[in-house]
Amino acid sequence: MNAIIRRLRARKGARRFVSGQLSVVEFFRELDVRGVNYVVLRWYENLPEIDPGEDIDILIADGDVHKVASLLNGRRSRHQAVDLYSETGIDGTSFKTLPYYTPRIAKEILDGAVVWNGLCRVPNPRDAFLSMAYHVVYHKGLASNVPAKSGDGRAGDGYKDHDYVTILADKATNAGVLLDPTDVNLEHLDDLLGKLGWRPPVDTLTKLAAHNPWLKDRLASEEEKISEHLSGLVCFIVRERGVQLLPRIRDTLEKFGFDNLWETSLDDVDGEGLRAHVRGGVWNRGPWSVNGGEPAHLIMAYDVFPVPPHAGEVAKQPGLNNRRILEAKEALRKLYNASRPPEERCNIVHSSDSGAQALQYLRFVDADIEETIKLQANEIYKKHQSPFKIMNELGGSSRRAKVFQIQYGDQPAVLKMFRAGREPFMEREIAARELGEPLANMSEILEAGENYLVLKHYGDSDQLRWMRIPVVNPRGFIRPTYIREIRRILLQFRGAGYDWIDLHPDDLIVDEREGLKALDFEFLQASPATGGGLNGSLALFPPGDDFTGELPVDFGTSAFDPYEKLLRPSTGVPVELFVKDAPGWRLALAQIASLARKAVPASIASLRAWFRTSHLRTQLGAIARRILD
Repeated sequence: MNAIIRRLRARKGARRFVSGQLSVVEFFRELDVRGVNYVVLRWYENLPEIDPGEDIDILIADGDVHKVASLLNGRRSRHQAVDLYSETGIDGTSFKTLPYYTPRIAKEILDGAVVWNGLCRVPNPRDAFLSMAYHVVYHKGLASNVPAKSGDGRAGDGYKDHDYVTILADKATNAGVLLDPTDVNLEHLDDLLGKLGWRPPVDTLTKLAAHNPWLKDRLASEEEKISEHLSGLVCFIVRERGVQLLPRIRDTLEKFGFDNLWETSLDDVDGEGLRAHVRGGVWNRGPWSVNGGEPAHLIMAYDVFPVPPHAGEVAKQPGLNNRRILEAKEALRKLYNASRPPEERCNIVHSSDSGAQALQYLRFVDADIEETIKLQANEIYKKHQSPFKIMNELGGSSRRAKVFQIQYGDQPAVLKMFRAGREPFMEREIAARELGEPLANMSEILEAGENYLVLKHYGDSDQLRWMRIPVVNPRGFIRPTYIREIRRILLQFRGAGYDWIDLHPDDLIVDEREGLKALDFEFLQASPATGGGLNGSLALFPPGDDFTGELPVDFGTSAFDPYEKLLRPSTGVPVELFVKDAPGWRLALAQIASLARKAVPASIASLRAWFRTSHLRTQLGAIARRILD
């Protein structure tokens, strides 16, 4: 019950309620006493009278949010509603996670405020018109019931609590703005706001468009049409606290598959345009404990194999065209924050969401280099075109190489196309086949090109795993006979002085005719361990701090345990048993024991899932709401 109450009390958006028995007049008087810099944005003409169910929309300076906290802790069912928005959207004062207005515009409204009827501060006539137009165009769109363009009728079924067409025409007259009645439409207002410097930056508009279909269509019609090969461009912006990690940031981006085309310190160029327009000009701490600092360094990178994002990722990050951007930013933030306590953590990096947006960011800093960047991207793109007919793309992260099914002569085959500069990974693939030649488990190379390999296509018989049980163990365990074969492969490499680093179960298939086949050896490297057994093998055990070879992104720290993280969920046996030459029956017994241990938490998880959708949970929630009100 306490957990439910805490969730209900959690702040969700800008809505607050005036405290205690304060009247509207007393509330505004107390704001003045406390020296709060604010404005009532709209519907102030009849104050202090407020129609039932209406709220008071207030814009407040960031530095004064704390001054009003004790005045806005009332309850939903008893007190006057207030929507509180700050200059940069801090501390739950945002609009759909964004500042209500861009910080520059918010400051302009606050600085130009006038007193209304001796009661409260409101926007001056010019700002009152422009801020209302901004609200209609970017927050409401067609829901305002304002026509989309000249000659269109009203939306009809849209928002009808206010006649925005008449209201905007009246406010324009009061502000001395020439506005013909036919010009009160979304397209004209958007153009007018742009001419007067009130249109938000494109990345902010893209986020607003997720909740505004008209704006989404408007942006689509304006979107810069770039060539396919430029869609992989991305601009990373490193903030002040992250500059100390630039060498590791470059290395991490390379590991994720990005090519560094150009970079500059923002101290060496005019970075004011970027600071003012990117992220809506908001560079506060956001949801983090401390501020990451001002934008300090820019890296223009290129991903020749961008990965389409999932629908859920696009919903959270409108405009995103490459999910690898999200993965890289998360890794870079962990790079800084992993060794710091929660109270010192911050966001050190931001980025563009698409190739077109990356070019927009670049123009804020150095428009003259744009053509050079485009040429570099085009050269990389041309080097990664397949010489064979592609049938379809195959899975994988494609951080070092992208994998395709191709038509190779009269047979299907697999093409592995390596990114430029990642030739050592291709060389390891070739070396693995030579070292593993005595075994029948190496997938066959049919052709080796300058930056690609053509591999034999094998059918997956789905015989690799057994003991599949829904909920408890849906993927099953690798059969004991194949566990023993995997062990023999590792011993073969070990005998030659190598370790199969980054061995994933997904790199193994069982062909119906040829048996177990191993597919991926990009991180096969000389072993630092001695002896003929598997103790110390980097396929199974963490590398020491003195290891100087190349490791995948997941192996970023010595705390990463390859066997426990990558293999044990699929083998179901402890590493001690895997290392030994255990017979199949002992491996099977260990898998049965592992299955039993997994069954208990799976049962608990099922109970939790039932409770989340049960009528009992709904009843408890209703009781908690009545208690709160």
